Amino acid sequence: MTVRFRSKTTGSSNVATFALAIALVAVAPGVAGAAQSAPSAQAAPQPPRAPQPPATAQAPGVPAGPAGVVPPVDYVIGTEDILSVKYIEDPNISVVVLTINSRKVFLTGEVVKPGPYALLAPTTVLQLISLAGGLKDFADGSNIRIIRTEKGRMISYRFDYKAIASGKKTGLAANIELKPGDTIVVP
Repeated sequence: MTVRFRSKTTGSSNVATFALAIALVAVAPGVAGAAQSAPSAQAAPQPPRAPQPPATAQAPGVPAGPAGVVPPVDYVIGTEDILSVKYIEDPNISVVVLTINSRKVFLTGEVVKPGPYALLAPTTVLQLISLAGGLKDFADGSNIRIIRTEKGRMISYRFDYKAIASGKKTGLAANIELKPGDTIVVP
């Protein structure tokens, strides 16, 4: 099977045109008029036209089904077939993030609900422990570790939950802000 296309522009427009040609090839087996025999091997670019409803291809010598319904026939595009592709000039593509799943931190050890947690907004260790339902009764809250990879190296930070909860330690430096990929270990 051979697909030929021509584009006047370069870059992402070529990719969009090629993708459209491939999409047409994917649906061509059930669409009449998607491929036609002609002496020319290439088609000149056509101006955009309004889409037309697809018809079903009928093999030569195969009668139409009941009430004029034409049974679908598999078709493979040949080297001399002419394809008509609606050309999209300068396509604009919008990408919208529906759900953030890539920014996670991992909480393990002696907490009520260990596991991965989505990091959707700035979050501190104290806030994450709260989201996890708090520490279990026999947790060692003064030796919590935050394991982080920075510049290819594993770094460990100590977090003293008891000192912050009792008010002995205060300030932002004591309550570490988490980064995606951090692992918090509660012994």
